[in-house]
Amino acid sequence: MKTGGWFSARNLAWSTLKRPIVFTEEEVNDPSLQAKRIDARLEELRALEDLLKDYEGPEGTEWRYVKGRRLLAETTDMEKLNSIELLDLAGYLDRKRPEWPETHLLAGLIAEKQQNRIRAIREYNYAIQYGNKDIDTYERLVNLLYQQGLLSDAPVALDRLGNRAYESRSLSAISLQMASENPDDQLLAAQEGTRIRPK
Repeated sequence: MKTGGWFSARNLAWSTLKRPIVFTEEEVNDPSLQAKRIDARLEELRALEDLLKDYEGPEGTEWRYVKGRRLLAETTDMEKLNSIELLDLAGYLDRKRPEWPETHLLAGLIAEKQQNRIRAIREYNYAIQYGNKDIDTYERLVNLLYQQGLLSDAPVALDRLGNRAYESRSLSAISLQMASENPDDQLLAAQEGTRIRPK
């Protein structure tokens, strides 16, 4: 494996996965233009997946993760969500890298899309436990806890994130809601949220 090239390809794949698609006003008003932008992003991911596969070989895990994320983004119906290809990718990662945060992030995303909220919560918790620090993962986890009426479990996740929780509007709002029982905590949460995210 050529380490330098692999590292660059990996960084590019990760930044592509995390970078939101920001539609122009024209694209917002024209679904066909939106579809073209989305297709272009998926092609970009496919090219990075192929590049990572060239570096890692057929037994690689990084390209499998990128492929799993791409397939998940392309999936619009439940039948494809349960496709052998997608589930095999997730299973392979679970066998080869059970303590890799991305293994559990992919499993959580699949479970969430399948509407299996309890499994998604478990997988997101594992992803965080194994080192995932993305605010998006915390938002997904806390939102699912809220939907399941398990908001009392949210402080554990928010404590792991620390003050970064206030960078997110939704996490900041949930922190305020949880602090509502104690006015001093609520005031502190509101002040911290305003300090970190003034707008």
